[in-house]
Amino acid sequence: MKRLGLLACLTPLLLAACGSTPAGLPDQTGSSLSIGLAVDDSASDVRVTRTITPAVPATATTPGVAGKTTYAIGTPGTINFVFTSRPGGNAAYITSYKVIRSSINGVNQTASDTPYKINIFVSAGYSCPGSVPAGACTLMTSGSVAANGTPSAPLVINFSGGLSGISVATNSSVVEDFDIEFYGTSSIGTPVTIRATHVVATATFNDA
Repeated sequence: MKRLGLLACLTPLLLAACGSTPAGLPDQTGSSLSIGLAVDDSASDVRVTRTITPAVPATATTPGVAGKTTYAIGTPGTINFVFTSRPGGNAAYITSYKVIRSSINGVNQTASDTPYKINIFVSAGYSCPGSVPAGACTLMTSGSVAANGTPSAPLVINFSGGLSGISVATNSSVVEDFDIEFYGTSSIGTPVTIRATHVVATATFNDA
C-alpha cells in the first residue's frame, strides 16, 4: 500500500540509493523546514513455498526413500521511501534510520537501538526555471518561487526478506507492522526527525 508518512521536525533535541548535494550554497536565510515522506510498501512481500515429498516404502527389490520437506524462497519485494520538501522549506540531509516499533503477527518485538546509515539529500522547497542541476534552487536563487522541492532519490529497503525464516519455522504467512524514523540535519544545521507509521512487510506461505 502507498501512504504519506507522518512528519516531525524536532528542533530540541541495506539497499539504498544515495543522494548527493547539488551545486550552490545551502539556504541560510530562513528556518522553515517541512518534509513530506511518501512510503510505498505495496510490493514488500516474499513468497515461501513448501514442497512435501512422501516417503516411498522399501520393497523386496528396491530400497525405500525417506520423505522430505523443502522450501523455496522467492525474491523479496522492497519498500520505497521518497522525501520531498514542501513549498518554502529548507533543504535537508537524511543520514540514518531506525525501526522504533515492530509487531510480527500481532506480537510486539524488541526495537533495535542501532541506527542504519544512509545518505539522502532533500532539495529546498523552491522552483527556479532553468536551474542546473535540478534541485540547485534556494530562496536566494534568481527567479525562485516557493514550490514542492524535487523529490529525493528513492531509498529502497528490503524488510520482507528477513521474514522468510519465520515463515519456514512456523509454516505460515507472516505480517510485520512497524514504525520507522529517519534522522538528519537541515541545511541550516537543525536536527531533523521524520516518522512513518504502520509500514507493512509480509511473507506469504503456500504449499506447492
